Amino acid sequence: MEDKIKELITARLRRMPLNYKFAIRGKYLNRDELISCVDEGNELGERIIKMHLNYLRSFKKNVE
Repeated sequence: MEDKIKELITARLRRMPLNYKFAIRGKYLNRDELISCVDEGNELGERIIKMHLNYLRSFKKNVE
């Protein structure tokens, strides 16, 4: 299941513009750096996954 989640988040990140910058923990990361973090499964990648899942879950809550 975790691999499927990583695939989903990676696919969402790939849809972002190339010039997209994301600030987290005092760092600015571009789209490809975000994807690398998710693929590596490092601490930052786990945070990115958690944020995206929370975002997606918020839609479900709004529909119910």
